[in-house]
Amino acid sequence: MRTSIINLPCRSHRGCTYHKHWNSSSASNASPKNSTRITTSTFHLPRGSVRLSLLNTSFSNTHKLAPIQTLPPELLLSICGYLSPISQTSLALTCRSIAFTLGPSVCKKTSKAGKASWWMHSEMLDVLQKDFKSEEWWRCEECLNFHQRVKASQQSEESLIKGLLDRSKNGRPRAIQFGMPNDPLYILDFELIKGVMDRHFLGPAHGVCLNTMKCQGSRTFPLSKATNVVLKYDFTPKIVLDSLLLQSTYSFQLQKTMFVRNVKLDEISIKEFLAKLGFWICKHAAVVEDLWGLSTTSKHEEFSKCEYCPTEYGMRLKAEQNIKLQVYHNVGAGRTAKDPKWLHLSRGGKERKVYEGKREDIAQAYQRVYCSTKEEFERQMARSDGLGNYFDRSIKMCTYKTLPLRLADRF
Repeated sequence: MRTSIINLPCRSHRGCTYHKHWNSSSASNASPKNSTRITTSTFHLPRGSVRLSLLNTSFSNTHKLAPIQTLPPELLLSICGYLSPISQTSLALTCRSIAFTLGPSVCKKTSKAGKASWWMHSEMLDVLQKDFKSEEWWRCEECLNFHQRVKASQQSEESLIKGLLDRSKNGRPRAIQFGMPNDPLYILDFELIKGVMDRHFLGPAHGVCLNTMKCQGSRTFPLSKATNVVLKYDFTPKIVLDSLLLQSTYSFQLQKTMFVRNVKLDEISIKEFLAKLGFWICKHAAVVEDLWGLSTTSKHEEFSKCEYCPTEYGMRLKAEQNIKLQVYHNVGAGRTAKDPKWLHLSRGGKERKVYEGKREDIAQAYQRVYCSTKEEFERQMARSDGLGNYFDRSIKMCTYKTLPLRLADRF
């Protein structure tokens, strides 16, 4: 069986605050290849995924005893009496020996207490986090869960044959790098797109979480002895009408590190800095060369379209020292590497071709269309009054003031 490897988009660096490592010692000693990789091969991993040491006895022999494990059972039960039901369950799930000491009554108290709120679940993850290696797991803040960095999933023979046929003519699908060519912020390849869309079309038992594509962080570039340039970036995916959209936001801001009196320093403008940096938002458009003429001081960005791929971008300039760049990409359905949208995004240089689907409004579709599937959008239209006004009787309020029908048709 062919091994399909899904890499996290921030695999080239450790500065992502969303897929961050919580074990600093292990993160500094581990090799970068094993820290941000997800594999979908059915080999090398057992079928059952074990998440807690309570469910697997092999973990008890590989870790040293924590100080709390050496306490007498009477003292441990006394400490547990001061904790809330959800905290007692969290303590029981941290260790197999502690769970046996506290007994099954702890879980019964939690079930009687009712459902816990999101912040209680977040506290539980904080307690359990020490038992998870950050080189093997990353913590999803949206769904309050731990996802494996190395994941095994079954692939049907039909999908494998289609994948081989796709690669026979076009070669292995190329990755798209956003940011600096030598040190990219975000690397997007087809395996990740297909894994995300497999979960969308086939269910949660397949593929990977949508938040795998979400990245955020910041970088600091020394511009002079007294000035730095701070780059803040954010990548947020969204599925709209069975298509995967990616919103990326970049913010460049000058930051003074010291104030010097009666001394004249050579200041470099942020435009000159970006020209030397070579910052790319796709394989066809650079910030200075292609986007500087779009800069505006208004509150609303004026989006322009890339000539060679389904990408829209807009720039806002504030006092010539603060630049905010917003970019939208239409990655497609992710079913095959021959998808025209993916081919236009991944081809650069002499292989690029003029993109013909310029009627679609990617930015508006990302902001205004809230239906992830086409069936959901058609169902909402059927329940509306024909003009897009949909009144939900269950909550007794208008959920859609307008359904962008023309926008969806063009998209």
